[in-house]
Amino acid sequence: MKVPLLFALSSFLFFQSLHAAITITGTRIIYPSSKKIITVQLNNSANTPALAQVWLDDGDANNIPSADKLPFILTPALVQIGPEKGQMIRLLIKNTDYLPKDRESLFWFNVLDIPSSLKNEEQNKLNISIRSRIKLFYRPDKLNMSLVDAYKNLIFNYSQQTNELKIKNHSPYYISFLSIIYNPEKENVIDDSAHMLEPFSELKIKSNNSFKVIEIKYAIIDDFGANRFYTIPVKN
Repeated sequence: MKVPLLFALSSFLFFQSLHAAITITGTRIIYPSSKKIITVQLNNSANTPALAQVWLDDGDANNIPSADKLPFILTPALVQIGPEKGQMIRLLIKNTDYLPKDRESLFWFNVLDIPSSLKNEEQNKLNISIRSRIKLFYRPDKLNMSLVDAYKNLIFNYSQQTNELKIKNHSPYYISFLSIIYNPEKENVIDDSAHMLEPFSELKIKSNNSFKVIEIKYAIIDDFGANRFYTIPVKN
């Protein structure tokens, strides 16, 4: 099923007004397997009511999976939030038996902010619904490594012949990079493409560096949306 995009158009458009009143508290959601239920806070910063449609997807941003293909129940899926008010969205485990027990699983939490109807005196505006989408990590208990150790124990290799950086993640966690800096004390070339590395996987990044890479400084986004910085020598 295609994701709906709801919008209002007036008969005569003189200018546009982009509306984004509904916000999600936090930049990511962590769902520990020991919890039967977690909550996500939505807030309406506008002085008018807003309607929020909420759903999960498993990686395809253009498709809403059917309920039987997701391991969680989300409620309420459609809610009106009053002016400058908040609303808790509950996520409940339905069936996670098929998910891996030795690593995290990734889903996405979506919110469509549907603005209130335009007043008569504001009908020369284009009011567009805004969609927000953040990561939801389902995290099994008793993984074989701490999250901090996962951040510190990435392995970086750089090939001067192919100008390719290879990053190996031997941990059960998804690693989200804010930036990767090549030779931070010298050339200080920054890649801020927001790469994400899956558990027990390898990521290859092409670069245009003409110099020998001997050191990498990388910034990782942690569970709370904060940045953690690490510097590591590079194997060539």
